[in-house]
Amino acid sequence: MNSLEYLGAIGVGKGWMISYRHMCRWNSGFFYRHPRLLEFDFYWRVEPDVHYFCDINYDVFRFVRDNNIKYGFTMNILDDARSFPSLWGRTMSFINAHPELVHPEADLDWLLDPFNGGDYNNCQFFSNFEVGDLRFFRGEANEKYFKWLDRGGGFYYERFGDAPIHTLSVAMFVPKSEIWFFRDVGYQHDINR
Repeated sequence: MNSLEYLGAIGVGKGWMISYRHMCRWNSGFFYRHPRLLEFDFYWRVEPDVHYFCDINYDVFRFVRDNNIKYGFTMNILDDARSFPSLWGRTMSFINAHPELVHPEADLDWLLDPFNGGDYNNCQFFSNFEVGDLRFFRGEANEKYFKWLDRGGGFYYERFGDAPIHTLSVAMFVPKSEIWFFRDVGYQHDINR
């Protein structure tokens, strides 16, 4: 049984879809290199079938620029750990191989489960709404991290998602002061709000 069949059989969401794996890989390591985005410094991910419950009456891009925000989000969710069982181990091996890339003010503690030996707790920024600094994603640390994960095949042998990849990258390489919770944006995508 291949990984598509296996993940589908055990009930991992979209575990049987090769197109979903392509999308996750694209959003993890390629979108920020698209030629149409090269002239821009920031992006706002907008998905179909989303609902905003309030007007956004300010310029989000100006806000993140003026406040030196590298990444903004509206909610955190838990993902199915069965979809990426090797992600945390690969991330730890990356940290051990490249400790110089981890920001001195990195905050990984909120991602660690003290009741599970300090493993990744599967909490992640819900990437269906994110505002980010493209220069961060194009930077050395994020690029090396993505390539490290991509070489391991986790996007296809497992189902690495872009949300945990962005979360771990931001947590490792961005100080907490440059991460922003858009608490004033009422947002819903599917059942998440």
